[in-house]
Amino acid sequence: MLLWAHVVVLPLIGVFRHQTGAALRGVAIVAAFGVGAMQRRLSPGYRSALATLGLMSSSALLVFISDGVTEMHFHFFVMIAVITLYQAWPPFLLSVVFVLLHHGVFGAIAPMSVYGSHSVMDTPWLWTLVHAGFVLAESVACLVYWRVTEDALDGERAARSGLEKAHGDLAQAQELSAMGSWERDLTSDTVTWSHQLYALAGVDPTTFTPTTESFLELLHPDDKARVAELIRVAFEAGTELDYECRLVRPDGEIRTMHALGEWVTDTEGTVTRMFGTLHDVTERKRLQVEIEYLAFHDPLTGLANRRLFLNRLGHALAVTERSGLSCAVLFMDLDGFKKVNDTFSHSAGDEFLCEVARRLTRVARSVDTIARFGGDEFALLCEGINLEMAMRVAERIDEQLHRPVQLQGTDVSLRGSIGIALAEGRLSTEDILWDADAAMYAVKSSGKAAIRSSK
Repeated sequence: MLLWAHVVVLPLIGVFRHQTGAALRGVAIVAAFGVGAMQRRLSPGYRSALATLGLMSSSALLVFISDGVTEMHFHFFVMIAVITLYQAWPPFLLSVVFVLLHHGVFGAIAPMSVYGSHSVMDTPWLWTLVHAGFVLAESVACLVYWRVTEDALDGERAARSGLEKAHGDLAQAQELSAMGSWERDLTSDTVTWSHQLYALAGVDPTTFTPTTESFLELLHPDDKARVAELIRVAFEAGTELDYECRLVRPDGEIRTMHALGEWVTDTEGTVTRMFGTLHDVTERKRLQVEIEYLAFHDPLTGLANRRLFLNRLGHALAVTERSGLSCAVLFMDLDGFKKVNDTFSHSAGDEFLCEVARRLTRVARSVDTIARFGGDEFALLCEGINLEMAMRVAERIDEQLHRPVQLQGTDVSLRGSIGIALAEGRLSTEDILWDADAAMYAVKSSGKAAIRSSK
């Protein structure tokens, strides 16, 4: 653009200086360089070289048609500074060489057209060196500026690269941790989400506009009012946010989120923005429930384990002591279960135990607690029953066990030795379990497949 501006202006100066012909001939050369510099099929290096030659030719033509007026030489200095903006060595060196050749060769051939002073007629090369010194001084200044600019650009590139890497690392970390970040600017009333937060919410960042209201619309209906109130209170009191909520994705999937938020104030203590995170804790919650379940249940049958049974028994004994109602513990051991494992394999034995658990569940009431203590030992806690009722429960269990179970095409039926202990007086959990266990072993000692009470 600067080169073509010279093509327009130089003929006008030639007319003003009464050197129209010389100006037009020189402008034709400048325009030729301009046309070459516009050829995009050429490499950037060639195009910058042609533009440089065009600009320096403009300076030489301006000096020529002004008869070497000293002030016109300033144009060379300006053009060298402009060419330095390329921040490339070839055009810069080309401009310096052009000045030296122009001042030296043309200064020697026609010194008046270059320097415009009679004092240089006898010593044109001396004036060439003087001009070269000024050009060299300007070149040094341009090179220093160039170097400083390059250092600044390198620092900016490094900072930008570091920032991009930090953003990339943050995005990767958020993706790995199933966490997204958000920020709310109160001055502009805008909310921004990280890319991962859009992914967690299952919304398209090109169509979804993040606001407090649009976020609340994504929440489970039972959580909207509670979360809206938490946000309102946090905003009015300037307190932090820390809550869990359920987010309903557009595909209907419900995810549990843990939200954190912190306010930022300016130097005057005015709240200006808030930033925070949304962490998808669905899997953690699921694992927590699973761990809690495994802590209190038998992993094979799904029945309560010894720990949960003792907890329920302790509660039942406390109720019995206050209300005067009784409760019973039935302790059962399968007779001959070892033969099932030896004959059909341990996996078949596990299948048999699961079937026993299902049959016990059919016998028990919904308020009763059935547990597997390990191996082939089972326990049943029945609250609010007496000994006669407990005996009837044991008989139904025995009846269920007597029905055969098909294992690998073979009908297998086992009987169980069942001991019953009734909670009377101030018995502890250990005492009543001991009584039920003792009654069960008494049955085994007398020939198995029977029911006996500890009383």
